Amino acid sequence: MYRVWWDLRLNTVLLGDPGRPGAVELVLRRDSRLASRYEKQVVSSLVGEMFGVQLPVNDRIMLLHRTPSQGYAVEVYYDAVRIGVLEHTAPPSAWILHPYASLAHILVGLGARVNFEANIHGRIKGKKLSRNEYRVVSKPSSQWGIVAAGRALGVARLESDGSLRVRDIVRANIRPLSPSQPASKHNKAYLAGIEEEAIGFLHENLRDKSRVYATLSGGMDSEAAAVLAAEALGPSRVEALHIDTGIGFRDAGRHAERIASMLGFKLTVLRAGDERYWDELRRRGLNTRDNRWCTWVLKLEPVKQFFAGRRHHVIEGLRIYESDSRAKLRRVRRNPLIPGQTQYLPILRWPRLYVQLFLEYKGMPVNPLYDEGLERIGCAICPAMHLYELLIARRLEPGIHSRFIAELSSLLGLEESCVEMQVYSAQWRSISKRGAEAFSQC
Repeated sequence: MYRVWWDLRLNTVLLGDPGRPGAVELVLRRDSRLASRYEKQVVSSLVGEMFGVQLPVNDRIMLLHRTPSQGYAVEVYYDAVRIGVLEHTAPPSAWILHPYASLAHILVGLGARVNFEANIHGRIKGKKLSRNEYRVVSKPSSQWGIVAAGRALGVARLESDGSLRVRDIVRANIRPLSPSQPASKHNKAYLAGIEEEAIGFLHENLRDKSRVYATLSGGMDSEAAAVLAAEALGPSRVEALHIDTGIGFRDAGRHAERIASMLGFKLTVLRAGDERYWDELRRRGLNTRDNRWCTWVLKLEPVKQFFAGRRHHVIEGLRIYESDSRAKLRRVRRNPLIPGQTQYLPILRWPRLYVQLFLEYKGMPVNPLYDEGLERIGCAICPAMHLYELLIARRLEPGIHSRFIAELSSLLGLEESCVEMQVYSAQWRSISKRGAEAFSQC
């Protein structure tokens, strides 16, 4: 659990308690992050389709907070309030926004009209109003609309029988805020403090080591850890490692090269081999979340070969908020998967929000793949991806995905069209054993 504050005057997120009125405290328990350009556009489009009013997002901070859902779902904070839950469903692949009453208040403040007015008194949240218990004030643009009950505003959905389901309603002083001020600008003192602590951790544990390695995956977590490594130890003592799995995003390798150059690191690229994944796919069957042989073959084997059992020290950007298994990690640990490796995890307890603001504070670029909609930067056909990321990856790396379909079709003896349909329903990701049962409908 950690706390952030939303300053109403600046309309920005603060990592430390501002100690003044005009700031709303948010208690967060899971990973949080600033929404990417893609995610902002998704939310704005959904709001426009549902309520007929575009939500300004280009000049606003939008904070996303993971929910404990098994699929993909995040709470959406905008202008200091939680306006809904954004969910991706499959199949079919679709984005859904579950709105809260606070969104209705903001939209009315932006000029939206009230669509429905309740004719009854008392608590109506969650209730289904019959046709004579409400009246239509203005025609909604979809099945969704804004409902009023006295001074309370909320969101409601028209049902097929003509009734009105009031999903959420509240009487509150919620209004749109002014455009957001840059969060990194107003968090310099806090960011400098966590930077100093992380540098001290690395210096204390690695000051007597002549050679240290830092991983650079192309993602922002490893980039933040590498920045701290450069500051704590100096670029001459740090060698950056990037693993080319043969099925990764091209922009991941390019970004790793760029960051290594900016930090003054020597960059070593460990290659699994362009054909390794395809050879193993034909031999082992489909890799899934429960049978992730791809990690062993494409990532761990090149690292083991590079170090050949030598004792070595690696700085990585692992964080406890990424998964339940990582929540148990220690900041200094022996890697049980790679002989001789000791890992140092300087940002272990940072949520993604801290990573984003830290990199912005340091003037470091982040991989453009994030603004395309990817949450994590890995392989282009990773079973750990959310379905929407898999669909984005198909657009960004069509060659890899075309071959994936062709190889699976040949392996399973099925038509490519049917294999493609099943792959992008994403059911195969969670299938155990060899994964063929995911394609039974072919």
